[in-house]
This record gives sequence, structure tokens and C-alpha cells, in this order.
Amino acid sequence: MADGRHTTEAKAAKEAAKAKAAQDAKAAEARTRLLARLPHLPDEELRILSLNAERLEQSGTAGQKAQASAMLPAIRAALAERAAARPPVKPRAVRKVAATAQG
Repeated sequence: MADGRHTTEAKAAKEAAKAKAAQDAKAAEARTRLLARLPHLPDEELRILSLNAERLEQSGTAGQKAQASAMLPAIRAALAERAAARPPVKPRAVRKVAATAQG
């Protein structure tokens, strides 16, 4: 009887490993699709994606933390690349106020 139970446990462990591998493959595919979309996302959506990934990295489930950690370097690189491509912002000219005569 012990052999039958061992075989059942081994099958269950094998199925669990197979399910985890499938889940990991699905997550990797989702990351790949998202990475491919990063250059095409509008600036605001990319900024929101960054904020969400940072939030999940801090307070998400273990899987969410892992995915966020895997994605954040690419998201941050895309944000930095866009920031570097923008023309520099000129400082606003300060208007001088003429001194009034006091008398």
C-alpha cells in the first residue's frame, strides 16, 4: 500500500511542477509582450505602468513582486531614454520690476 501512496504523491508532485512550469512560461510570455509594447506606449501610460510596478514590487504577492522586479529595469530604461530625448526646458525669464521713486 505504501508504494501506491508514494506513486500517487509522485504523480501529484509531477503535475504540480508541470503546472508551475506552464504558469512560469505564461508569465514570461506576458513580460515579453509587454517589453515589446514599451516603445509604443504614450508617456503617461509608461509613467503609470512604472508607478504600478513599483507599488507591486513593494506590496504585491510573491509572484507580483517577482514580475514587477523583472519589468522595472526595462520600464525605467524606457522612461530615461524618453527623458533624454526631450529638448531641455528653458528657464522662464524673470521680469525685473522698475524701482519706484520714493519721496
